Amino acid sequence: MQEHQKVSAGASTTMAIEVEGATPDPRNFTLSEFDQPGSHDQKTGWRAFLSFIGPGFLVSLAYLDPGNLETDLQAGANHEYELLWVILIGLIFALIIQSLAANLGVTTGKHLAELCKDEYPPLVKYCLWLLAELAVIAADIPEVIGTAFALNILFHIPVWAGVLLTGCSTLVLLGLQRYGVLSLKIPLIN
Repeated sequence: MQEHQKVSAGASTTMAIEVEGATPDPRNFTLSEFDQPGSHDQKTGWRAFLSFIGPGFLVSLAYLDPGNLETDLQAGANHEYELLWVILIGLIFALIIQSLAANLGVTTGKHLAELCKDEYPPLVKYCLWLLAELAVIAADIPEVIGTAFALNILFHIPVWAGVLLTGCSTLVLLGLQRYGVLSLKIPLIN
């Protein structure tokens, strides 16, 4: 162990003790010390692979939409199923997220949005809300455009009119659901 003593401009004295094997405080380094070869902890092998799991975990769920899954399988067939592992990993990630969501709901009785609302400060809540809205919009744009193209092919409606028709029909259905017109009621059979 080595002891270092620092005296500041005032009369106060601070003492720091370095313990062998302890991680040094990065605030005490200069930039030139970071540029030395071997000073960086390079991730190799599994550690490098695992550093990409977080973003890949979220992005992989986009490939599990039924339409995308069929396209992925067809593309895999064209490439002799060399990338089939991507679909497998995506499905495993989806199962993990579903399991975590179920555990969260069962243990707390709330869903993730409710817990975020209860736990985070207002700025973070609004940022999360904005990101969720952007994700919904990004997920729905292909659906709206696909419906507009289908209306164009079937009824020769211009694509721009198909987009407006799809948006209006969605708003009408949401409005009817508010009044219970579209609620699903299943009678119980004794």
